[in-house]
Amino acid sequence: ASSMVLGQLSVADQVAKAKAQAALRIAEAKRRAAAATALVLAQAEAKRIGEPSPILVLLNMVKPHDLIEEEEYNEIRNEIGNECSKFGHLVDVVIPRPGEQNFDDDDDDDDEDDDDEKGIPGLGRVFLQYATKEDATNARTTLHGRRFSDNLVEARFYPEDKFEAKDYGWEA
Repeated sequence: ASSMVLGQLSVADQVAKAKAQAALRIAEAKRRAAAATALVLAQAEAKRIGEPSPILVLLNMVKPHDLIEEEEYNEIRNEIGNECSKFGHLVDVVIPRPGEQNFDDDDDDDDEDDDDEKGIPGLGRVFLQYATKEDATNARTTLHGRRFSDNLVEARFYPEDKFEAKDYGWEA
């Protein structure tokens, strides 16, 4: 039998109170750990997608061999421009492509000469220049994770100064 002296808790009540306080501390620690994890994940995602800018780079959208023929290149560029202008004021679409010099197999290694294409900065990427960061953010939210042909598109922000300098090979 637990006897209670005026103003004092019984041992059972003290244990119950201590358990309740411990449960609150554990819940608070879990909440803080979850918040810290969410922050780390958000920071990693922000680093991966880049600092918001009016420029987006789309990865996994085009293959270099799709960009060689003028007609196919223009069709792809127009299709992307028409679709991406739905998300904001699209200023320009830039798709680096193989140059004429890449059509000749002149290096005696018995391939179809993809060798020179490796040196073209940004080959296989699509750059979208929007009027504002907000337009680019809206487009990124909609385009990231969508399919283009059979490809899963990855949309990242691209530094405006690199884009304006035609530095299409920059990596974050």
